[in-house]
Amino acid sequence: MCCSHWKKKYRTVTRNKDKNPVWNATFQDTEVNLFKKVHEIAFEVFDKDTLSKDDFIGKYVITIDDKISSMQTIPQWYPLVNEKNEKQGEIQFQLQFVVDIAELSVRNFTHVLEFTVKEGKKLRNMEWLHKDDPYVRLEWGNQVWKTKTVSHSDDPKWNETMYVFVDEARHREYRLRLSVLNENFRKNDNIGTGYIHAKEIFDKGKYNDSVKLTQIVFNLDKKLGGLETNAEEKVKECGEIIVEATLHTRAEIEKDFYKSLLEKFDVNGDGYLNKDEVKRMFFYLKMDNDDVSSDDFFVKFDKNGDDKLDANEIEKILSDEQFQDSELAPQLILNHLRKDNSSLSSALMSGFSRAEETNHRKMITLKDRKTGLLVQENIPSYIWLSMRLLYDNKTGRALSHNVKNIFKKMSHEKGEEYDKPQSTKEIPAFIALHSLDTSLLLQKVSDFKTFNDFFARPINMQARPMTKDENEIVSPADSRMMVFASILDSGIWVKGDKFTVANLLGPRKDIVGRYEGGAFCIARLAPQDYHRFHWPVSGTVTKITPIDGALYTVNPIAINKPLNVYTENKRCVVEIDSDRHGSLILFAVAATMVGCYTLFQNDDTKLKEGAKVKRGDLSGEFRFGGSTVLLLFEPNKVVWEEDVLKNSNESTMESLVHCRETIGKAK
Repeated sequence: MCCSHWKKKYRTVTRNKDKNPVWNATFQDTEVNLFKKVHEIAFEVFDKDTLSKDDFIGKYVITIDDKISSMQTIPQWYPLVNEKNEKQGEIQFQLQFVVDIAELSVRNFTHVLEFTVKEGKKLRNMEWLHKDDPYVRLEWGNQVWKTKTVSHSDDPKWNETMYVFVDEARHREYRLRLSVLNENFRKNDNIGTGYIHAKEIFDKGKYNDSVKLTQIVFNLDKKLGGLETNAEEKVKECGEIIVEATLHTRAEIEKDFYKSLLEKFDVNGDGYLNKDEVKRMFFYLKMDNDDVSSDDFFVKFDKNGDDKLDANEIEKILSDEQFQDSELAPQLILNHLRKDNSSLSSALMSGFSRAEETNHRKMITLKDRKTGLLVQENIPSYIWLSMRLLYDNKTGRALSHNVKNIFKKMSHEKGEEYDKPQSTKEIPAFIALHSLDTSLLLQKVSDFKTFNDFFARPINMQARPMTKDENEIVSPADSRMMVFASILDSGIWVKGDKFTVANLLGPRKDIVGRYEGGAFCIARLAPQDYHRFHWPVSGTVTKITPIDGALYTVNPIAINKPLNVYTENKRCVVEIDSDRHGSLILFAVAATMVGCYTLFQNDDTKLKEGAKVKRGDLSGEFRFGGSTVLLLFEPNKVVWEEDVLKNSNESTMESLVHCRETIGKAK
């Protein structure tokens, strides 16, 4: 099957001798102003024939509305027709149009929120006796801002103003998050967090009040709009910050902005723009394209033909779609709001959605494979503590042996605690914190006997469908994934100086030669994930080698440090022979708070050497905490799916994937 639009064409794999083929192929295209360039998408189906060079079966053409902004269709069947307009079967496909969230913030806005952080009162970090060095971080979706730091104060005064682009229709159910963090001693320690419901601001047009702070922090895998209304009351308050916010309409912002922008481009100061000045504007704002030049643009708006544009004509230019769609227009708007009086070139170099963002946020950004959107994952406090012990402490290196023992003791004690019946009281809070979808469970929440039983909960596999093609490799887990064509390429992500195939295999070093340079996959499970894992391919288990070791965190912040997590952690090496994919190894890697894993050859049958395992069947489970499954194939045996590979290598970013999704195929 072929899919084509505009100047692009994509092709699926061939399904041999199949009148009801299943492709499950995904075509993705990213382009500025894509909806103005693509008016239709054609799906064409061919019968592959060596002699006749692919016989045309039929096609379906879908028309695209150029006003579309964000949409997802449901999977539907569409009729294929041949050249004679005769029906030739049906094809099922789904379309998803997703705008870039960073672009959306500063292009499709209805208001600008002028937000001033004034002062803090009675701020207390209860873990320390000394005074803090607090600063405030404001978050509204992907827009993140940071105030200055005030030294040694429980009652700091910041008096700083920030500007946030908002859309009333889309953002009405959001919550603005304000975090007070401590710059002193332990970098970016969380003093307290507060929330303002967007409805309060939109309804009144302004906000002038205190925001109560608590120690509760919500996972950002889910929208903040899903926050429970009484959640803040569940923990003790730890101070407050006084803030003031005012909403400005887009019309009033742009009117003032246009006047300011005219002054920047009016080089000779005569109050008009001549042709040379318009050329300069086109150059700096990157407005030139194949359709309209700066000269065409000038003529279009020079209504009286005097070879110069007056204030009214200039306002029409800046209201024009071509200027509004230019790459740098939003940056200039924000710099205008900041009252940035620096040179034009300096203004153009400034970012528009973040200002002095902290480099030590307790969150990880990753890409949701299904939607293509960037999402954020909160780092649990026990993981943050373990990372501080490992590399924030100057003596951490010298105390590495003691740190290992601390992690083991901490993990084993927590494991024992969560194996007790009374641990079930932790389940409701865990579900609420991570907004877990309990409808996927195979049993009622009340039926779990311990927290660890719930943590390794089985789910309905109908929610994790899988293709029938045995050539395809499926994700072993609901996870945050990185893939590399060669394990040698994984150095862009894994920074441990002892990370080699030999050290990863431990006592199985005799098989190093078989896997050196092979395809490599890292599937990291966060605490909120479904914590069972599945066989990526079908085959025979030939060898099982448990390796004892440390319980370092598998959080990417630790993996990106010079710390040998995968080669020092407790793990199990499971060797598999596959008819279609050659030999491969599945590594079950334990981590902080995960001292225990169990391996299965299928549902609840303990894994033994010689077992025949089936792609997609249950292969194991982890107990409480985050953990990782690694896959290592022989060289030149498999290829990864392009989207996950691109995220890993070009963006150096994990992809959010579900277990049993296709992530690669036999080469």
